Amino acid sequence: MNGDNTINILDVIKTINIVLEKIQPTFEESYAADVNNDGVVDVMDVVCTVNIILGTNPSD
Repeated sequence: MNGDNTINILDVIKTINIVLEKIQPTFEESYAADVNNDGVVDVMDVVCTVNIILGTNPSD
């Protein structure tokens, strides 16, 4: 999400800043931040990113 090809806390922070409208993302950043592919960058994308980092799946 932040362009380093690694999913980590920096991606969570960037996604939170997008959700809180602290930054105006590029198209590519919005696309990458929309982890659940629902067309909106929101708190669910933050949760999904954290789950990826932790290696958890909410459907388990």
